[in-house]
Amino acid sequence: MILRPYLLCGLIAILAQLVEHAHGKGEVRSSILRDGSGTKGLAPVRLFCWLINKAALNASAFRAALLDYTAMEVIRLTAENIEQYLPQCLSLQRQLIKPDEVPNEELFLRTAGDERTCMLGLIEDQKLVGLGVIGLLTHPAHVTAHVDNIVVDDAYRGRGFFTVIMDALEAQAALWGADEITLTCSRPAVQPLYERREYKERETKYYRKKI
Repeated sequence: MILRPYLLCGLIAILAQLVEHAHGKGEVRSSILRDGSGTKGLAPVRLFCWLINKAALNASAFRAALLDYTAMEVIRLTAENIEQYLPQCLSLQRQLIKPDEVPNEELFLRTAGDERTCMLGLIEDQKLVGLGVIGLLTHPAHVTAHVDNIVVDDAYRGRGFFTVIMDALEAQAALWGADEITLTCSRPAVQPLYERREYKERETKYYRKKI
């Protein structure tokens, strides 16, 4: 297990009382969302915003949302546990690739066993509902971590799970001592999600050769 934010529970409980006091006025929601959008790289603030938005300023729903959030966990998929989650990994991969493509089971096994690659899975209701991969590349100029293959199950989208996965991947990059994170994203609908996390579009061209 990599991520289980129990340490935030006490502070979030205080926020729940604040939300209850301001219920119906919209004051707390607007101020926190405004402050959160201007805070750089602070995962707890994004967590607060997600919970408050989901609860719609209802204190009892807020507490339910907190329990929902803390019930999830992010695990590292390794050679030891990949067989258990492989069918769900393949199912998620089908939502990411083109309809005429087939998920490669062997590549999932190789990725899980690669020491310089970290494949993370998001577990909710004892089900794998999200995936993300980050790889480490060390070279003379930089220590680079590259993010790839992020997918959230269609039925679980819109609940902030993308943020949970990205937070965990960035935490892994920090553990590796990476000084930069790279990724590619060709979908216009998803690009703003990365831009809000301060990822910048690079001007250099990206080249690829199939071998």
